[in-house]
Amino acid sequence: MAWMLKLIVSTLAFIRLTLAATITQKPLAAVQDERLASPTSSTPLPLVVWHGLGDNYKADGLRSIGSLANSTNPGTYTYFIRLGDTPSADRTATFLGNLTEQVQKVCHDLSTHPILSRAPAINALGFSQGGQFLRAYVQRCNIPPVHTLVTFGSQHNGISEFQNCADDDWVCRSWDGYLKRNTWSNFVQSRLVPAQYYRNPEDLDGYLESSNFLADINNERDVKNANYKSNMKKLA
Repeated sequence: MAWMLKLIVSTLAFIRLTLAATITQKPLAAVQDERLASPTSSTPLPLVVWHGLGDNYKADGLRSIGSLANSTNPGTYTYFIRLGDTPSADRTATFLGNLTEQVQKVCHDLSTHPILSRAPAINALGFSQGGQFLRAYVQRCNIPPVHTLVTFGSQHNGISEFQNCADDDWVCRSWDGYLKRNTWSNFVQSRLVPAQYYRNPEDLDGYLESSNFLADINNERDVKNANYKSNMKKLA
């Protein structure tokens, strides 16, 4: 476990430097919530975090990121994206769900959030699959707009094989065999999250025809979405 500890420490150190360099102090409009600044003061941009596969919004590791952000830039409001009302439901949503619908939900949640919706911009931090999902947020809606997007270990060009499940991870194992046999079926592409960013270089035709998520946000089909490129160019 020594290597894991070193990875966590080095990751936190990098995040500290990143936050210090990218979270800019900007005045916010006057609001009633005391966590936001008055018209005569400034506050750091809020930080939005999307966790990875098998994690949940209440995980201790994520909470340490929020504490680090606040210690680096006092007053930073950190929001942890959730797709379930409980940690268990949120974790399940990292395996099961339609990514198009999940990104739409996050777009709605952020655009109607009492704090985030009033900020001039937000900074975004994504871990593993949460990184490409945040990129999809930038491309597809981006309200509130993302100032800086940082991702760690994210599969922006997809995965060419599925990860092995732990022996005691029955949520993962129960779907693993079906996923591998039916990757391009409508059922899998609308329900199993990792399949929706699966990209087999030996079966690009199947990928381009049936991918529910990655082929679209990567703009790999013949018809391109100009808004995706435009929104990405707005990132700092």
